[in-house]
Amino acid sequence: MSAFSTFLSHVMDSGGRAREIERLSALSDADLARMHLRREDILRHVFRDLGAF
Repeated sequence: MSAFSTFLSHVMDSGGRAREIERLSALSDADLARMHLRREDILRHVFRDLGAF
C-alpha cells in the first residue's frame, strides 16, 4: 500500500468520510444535482476541508 493510500485510509476512517461517500454515491444523479453536486465531485466535496482535491 502506498503512503498516499495509507494516509487516505486513515483520513476516511477518522472522520466518517467513508460513510459520507457511500451515502452520496447511493443518491441518484437527480438528487445530487439538487445538492449542486455531480457524481464526479463527491470526493472533492467530502474532502473539501483538506483542500487536497
